[in-house]
Amino acid sequence: MTIDDKTKEELKDKGQDLIFAAYEFWKVHQNIEGPRAVVWLEASDGHFVLFTRGEYKNKIMSVVETLNEEIPLDEPFVEKNIEENRWIPIKEREPEIKERVLAVVQHWHTKGRRIYELYRVDESDVHWRTADDNWEISYDWNVTHWKRYNFPEEN
Repeated sequence: MTIDDKTKEELKDKGQDLIFAAYEFWKVHQNIEGPRAVVWLEASDGHFVLFTRGEYKNKIMSVVETLNEEIPLDEPFVEKNIEENRWIPIKEREPEIKERVLAVVQHWHTKGRRIYELYRVDESDVHWRTADDNWEISYDWNVTHWKRYNFPEEN
């Protein structure tokens, strides 16, 4: 099955919305239930959404049968349109120092991706810190894209 560019862009947009909604759900769930590697929602009609960290993807997908009608996306949920609230490649530009952003980080070896709340710093060999606990990110991970985001107010 071949899909046109407009349909592919719509899929990416809807996928991006789903990822951010799941991320927000995960953060609230974590505040209530404590840290969890995997969370899910199941609707009464049987629809199911799973949200987990990138390192669990291969393990989970190894036991999931793929369907012929699955439509692969070229690059998962990285918007390429020119809008203020888009994923910006780090090679294009970096956020301001101390600016809190959502960032896509990619493992140098496995190429696995994750989304974190980070802020940029200028500290000799450290360029990024986590927004929640101020830790520097491991050298195994590289920021590939970032996005401005209206973060909820902290309690």
